Amino acid sequence: MYVLGEVSPAEAKQVEQYAQQYPAIAEELRATQEALLVFNEISSIVPSEEVKKHILSKIPTGIFPKPMINGSGNVSNKKDRNGQPPNNFL
Repeated sequence: MYVLGEVSPAEAKQVEQYAQQYPAIAEELRATQEALLVFNEISSIVPSEEVKKHILSKIPTGIFPKPMINGSGNVSNKKDRNGQPPNNFL
């Protein structure tokens, strides 16, 4: 919470005192702040529409048959003798 600035002034002061007293705490705070900066940089990158289309074009479609809904509203995953779904799938 400290590295996000989500603590009270009194809590911040206490963390800073601990960081001065214990080098491992100071190092952990530094590493966490650095990681948050890197995450912020990476997460702010928005791919172009062209990149998005290219990636989506590589995802296979139609590899999972849609389940057939029988008359009672229940899902049926029946297959024919060849292991294929019947032709009346949705």
